[in-house]
Amino acid sequence: MPHAARFALGPGPRARRRARDAAAAQELKTDEQKTLYALGLILSQNLASFSLSAADLDLVKAGMTDGILKKDPKVTLEDWGPKIQGLQTRGWRSRPRPSGRRARPS
Repeated sequence: MPHAARFALGPGPRARRRARDAAAAQELKTDEQKTLYALGLILSQNLASFSLSAADLDLVKAGMTDGILKKDPKVTLEDWGPKIQGLQTRGWRSRPRPSGRRARPS
């Protein structure tokens, strides 16, 4: 693949993995950093019942980022908010994904 085309497609899986590993290895030096990290742990406990994959988590983080930074949402909560509980209760991972592949069992 030409060099320019690679950048047009965004970072590949290796680059994303390296970025994730770098963030995970980040040393927590200040009390504020440790407290913010603890906030992430609490949020993860609240999301545990969704059994999110890494790709799912990326979408959740994108929604959180847009909401926190007051960006225009890509969906409306009026339309999509009521479907959230269904992710927990109806075995959403057993349904086919848009790509036609089935999700990994939880």
